[in-house]
Amino acid sequence: MPEQFMQPGIVDFEVENITVKTEGLMASARGEAYSHGGAIAKSSTKRKSPKKPGNSSSSEPKAKSSPTKTNAKPTAPLFMNRKNNVIAIDFGTTFTGVAYSFGGADVQVIKDWAGGNDIFEKVATRIAFHCENSDLDRDKFGYEVEPGTLQVAWFKLLLDKDTKQTEFDDGYLQDFGRLRIPEDMTAKQVVVVFLRYIYEHVMAHLSKVLPPRVLEESPIQYWFTVPANWSLAASSKTREAALEAGFGNREGDNLELIREPEAASIAILAPKADQGLYQAGNHVLVVDLGGGTTDLTLFKLTSLVPLAMDEPVSGVSGKYASTTIDRGLKKRLGEIFGAAFTDLHISKTDPGSDLMEKFEAIKKKFDGSNLGKKWKLPLVALGTALKTQDPECPHYIFSDGDVQIDGKLIADLFDEVIEKALELVENQRLALKQAKGNKAAINAIVLCGGLGTSKYVWEKFKSYCRVTYKDDAILQTDAHAWSAVVRGAAIRGLEGKVVKSRIARLWYGIGAHHEFREGYDNDEDAFDCPTRGKRAHGYFDCLMKRGQRFTDNMKKTTKVYVDTDPSSERQIFTWKLYSSGQDQEPERISEAGMLSNRE
Repeated sequence: MPEQFMQPGIVDFEVENITVKTEGLMASARGEAYSHGGAIAKSSTKRKSPKKPGNSSSSEPKAKSSPTKTNAKPTAPLFMNRKNNVIAIDFGTTFTGVAYSFGGADVQVIKDWAGGNDIFEKVATRIAFHCENSDLDRDKFGYEVEPGTLQVAWFKLLLDKDTKQTEFDDGYLQDFGRLRIPEDMTAKQVVVVFLRYIYEHVMAHLSKVLPPRVLEESPIQYWFTVPANWSLAASSKTREAALEAGFGNREGDNLELIREPEAASIAILAPKADQGLYQAGNHVLVVDLGGGTTDLTLFKLTSLVPLAMDEPVSGVSGKYASTTIDRGLKKRLGEIFGAAFTDLHISKTDPGSDLMEKFEAIKKKFDGSNLGKKWKLPLVALGTALKTQDPECPHYIFSDGDVQIDGKLIADLFDEVIEKALELVENQRLALKQAKGNKAAINAIVLCGGLGTSKYVWEKFKSYCRVTYKDDAILQTDAHAWSAVVRGAAIRGLEGKVVKSRIARLWYGIGAHHEFREGYDNDEDAFDCPTRGKRAHGYFDCLMKRGQRFTDNMKKTTKVYVDTDPSSERQIFTWKLYSSGQDQEPERISEAGMLSNRE
């Protein structure tokens, strides 16, 4: 494009939940353009004010299909209002849950997962591909996957593999190659396949409980939950995968993201507030101990009816959770049995194997009351190697084909995760005092998530509360803590915003160029600007600071330059939104730990 047509413009971004929606005149000096959340932001060269972003914004293109047309009477208005129809999906590392409400009815959790039973509020997040298992006539997912089948699990964590590791992350995850997926697939492609099976099951379930025309013609809002520390890239991939799988791509549908601890807080805190357990001004810490991540968010209750909350301090997270215990077991067995264990085929030792299925059942029962108790884990294949390498091994029962571990080993594996989680709890306690003064205190700690339902975890947290707060009554949970996240996401869709302001956990910004400085800037970053002379690109233009308070309707405006084509009446520009979790404001977009929302 001719350089003389370079024109000034502006970029607006609006923060809503964990997404940034952009629309208006946008671009960078070099014609590069990107948007947050995976949406493509559109820019017109016409001189007119940018439109306010909305659900039908051009910044969020969707694959559209026309709804089925009939001559029958129109669907009841109650179902034709999208805010009354919600499907929430808690796509988890180890388990995935789905909740829904149509016509504003009570939220229902789907439990009829194939291969499971009608009491399971979630389905296992795993797939066995037909192409990797010759004995399967088709792909299997969830509880259909039988022990011993070559399967893929924990693949959600691969969506965020480029995020810089922290002291609160499982060191095992520094080598993401250990998380196996088919060689010819990317992590996002695996996620798309899994979510497509979830989508098909959800539609099949709803077709049984709703009149056909209601399901076909009613606009639906989909709410996907993501960990609170999910990077821009991971959030974008999650959203893109959900759309590709079928969620939110019909005419009139839309798809939103919500942080997991925020969703859990809505499901758990609202009923307790109604019961008079809280007062306005109370600080409640939500601790979501899940399969792959631990997320903590502190909320100040600004109103009880209706429930409204603010974040007084920035939340904290870590990739230490239930799967860390599983990985710890495999590491410990490798130390005990050596090559006899580590050389076994992954179908014998990975998630879904008889070994790990039994250990999962033990984890749910374990309460730490008898550390000397012996527990058996089936692993017949190990016996063959041990007969020649260590026939007297005290940790293996040859007659039964079982590995034998004691309660002390299990407790040690749990404690590694619990200690990290309690460090994060203490971090929030001290951060609150630093921000609001020494008299500021946490009034309640709410445990949720799959690992949060563990009796052993509960007792360890009670001990912490007795020591730190002289009162273990501040520790609370919910009868359905495992499904709290997905139920809360559905309620958020029905009842609107509950969290009124948040604290940014990251630095957010776009790429920019500065005047070239001899001896400081790199020659490869130099270019000639027709209006400003020699410049250097690759700098970070901060739009939101880490630790900054923001609201859902907050906007940020910055000036940019765009190259316009005089022969085109309307042009589209996109650019990347970068984020960083480092302590100091980044200077360049190439710095370690800097991630963008698009690959």
